[in-house]
Amino acid sequence: MEVYRNRKPQAPEALADRGQVHVEGPRFSLRLSTIMLALIFVLLVLVGVAFLVRQNNERQVKLAEGDELRTELSALEEEAARLDRAEAMADQPQYIEQLARDELGMVQEGEIIFKDVE
Repeated sequence: MEVYRNRKPQAPEALADRGQVHVEGPRFSLRLSTIMLALIFVLLVLVGVAFLVRQNNERQVKLAEGDELRTELSALEEEAARLDRAEAMADQPQYIEQLARDELGMVQEGEIIFKDVE
């Protein structure tokens, strides 16, 4: 079956006798254009949604990384404060004596050491 566009319209009976169908150009073209525009619009929407989903996933990853870094920072700040306190006490004789006893096992002259043999 042959299709003719934009030709001089003939009687439908005359075309049917020859096995031809007449399609009017502007109406057919308008439908095709509308379908193409709809497909392009749907494609753009799908691309936009995919982009937004990817951005949201990346945002969630970055937020989780930020939480981990804040936790690590808090632990490091506590460690820094502990070290600052230890540094401030380092010049005090009582602290030095305590460290010598606890860390090095030292005793003062004249002290008696009792050891548990069990």
